[in-house]
Amino acid sequence: MLEGVGDSAAVGYFADVPRAEPILEAAKAIAAQARVAADEIESTQRLPAELVRAMSAAGLFQMYVRPAVGGPGLDPLTAYRAVETLARADASVAWLAMVASSSAWLTGWVPDDVLRSMGGDPCNLRLAGSNRPLGRATRVTGGYRLSGRWDFSSGIMHANWVIAGCLIDEGAAAPTMRIMLVPVADVRVEHTWSVVGMRGTGSHDVIIDEAFVPESHAVLAIGTALSDEAIYSQRLVRVCTFGPVAAVLVGAALGAIDDVLAIADRQTTLNSTALRDRPEVQRCIADSTARIDSTRAYIREVITAAYDAVCNEQDPTVAVATSRLAFAHAAQQASFVVGELIRVVGTPAAHLSNPLQRRARDLMVAQHFPSFDISTYENAGRVLLGLEPNDAGW
Repeated sequence: MLEGVGDSAAVGYFADVPRAEPILEAAKAIAAQARVAADEIESTQRLPAELVRAMSAAGLFQMYVRPAVGGPGLDPLTAYRAVETLARADASVAWLAMVASSSAWLTGWVPDDVLRSMGGDPCNLRLAGSNRPLGRATRVTGGYRLSGRWDFSSGIMHANWVIAGCLIDEGAAAPTMRIMLVPVADVRVEHTWSVVGMRGTGSHDVIIDEAFVPESHAVLAIGTALSDEAIYSQRLVRVCTFGPVAAVLVGAALGAIDDVLAIADRQTTLNSTALRDRPEVQRCIADSTARIDSTRAYIREVITAAYDAVCNEQDPTVAVATSRLAFAHAAQQASFVVGELIRVVGTPAAHLSNPLQRRARDLMVAQHFPSFDISTYENAGRVLLGLEPNDAGW
């Protein structure tokens, strides 16, 4: 894989955002630390404390927190690039940056003073949890009483705040939904993350039992945000949040190509010819590079188009649809590439000492994220054909 392929700034509205380069440089430095700590991250199912501090200080847990409260306030392409860089080293580290920052998109509806009290100065907000309405809340004086259980809480082992989607009991009226912001001290963690891939995300269950949540920490993320940052547009939410998910898979595939290049001069016990001298390996490396670099270029083009449309007050419908199509396509390409690389490397790829096996296990788990479902192709196709998508919230 040639360094720099697809790494130039996008042409478009946010091509020269001055906030981009520092966090991208930080992502490269932290990726180097993640490579060294990969085995520890997988075995302990959490990030080392020094890595948490470095990622938070760099803003990699807060990419969508606005600058007014100390956040980076990044555009979606920069967030994609940062996550991709991390995933090239370790998919779990990238996933944790993605989840925390995607959750931070909700802070567009949280007042400045509340955010400052939560994150401090400089901003050290580290979110985990789930916005799915799996809890129940009742109104009390000044706020709510919240109870429930939420699974797949990636990053809970280093989080300081939890997002918890819930339905609010309104008596005779239909329940309404809110996303509660709860300090981690009010949460109990149950260690349920027993999986073959993405182990380092520590995506355990969280349980909340009758916690008090003040009104100021109950988020209704609809309508106009409190900030005019373009990232908080309702039309752009799927681009901001699903793009970095795709970056995890694409970055993992890039890392798999790196892994094969690193061992290309080796022989195997069943074949005395070095990997780099085998035509099948040569074809696979070339095909894998073409697939992943073209996927990256496609993603960056459609993210730019969607963001430009929103910033310029144009209809972003088609651009958002093609963005989601690009993300789903990326998942397919990444999984195919890693599978082919393992096939041509052969038995050595199965050894636990070979990072390829971890790439495969991580992708096997990550590709089940809902944004990669086959229905994405159907809905994107409907939009491109001038029809309404089957899912109204798509």
